[in-house]
Amino acid sequence: METTNTAETFDSLGLHPKLLEAVHKLKFTAPTPIQHQAIPHAITGADMIGIAQTGTGKTLAFGLPMLQRLVGTKDSFWCPLVSLHNRFKKVS
Repeated sequence: METTNTAETFDSLGLHPKLLEAVHKLKFTAPTPIQHQAIPHAITGADMIGIAQTGTGKTLAFGLPMLQRLVGTKDSFWCPLVSLHNRFKKVS
């Protein structure tokens, strides 16, 4: 795998439009190197190991593809996520 971050935005990583919308709402602008390298592979279901320092975005690199694989084509998946997002938004 490459070691540099060549993706300028999350839009080039193959994420579902609803996930991209959430990423943009959270004001994430550019993927970190671990996110850039891991997300496209994880979306396909490939086995992988990622090593990076604390605070570099490993959880998002794992979580976004996991959510994408859970989504499939069912729009009803998003209802609880939108509700959860709105609850966190009120707290912060």
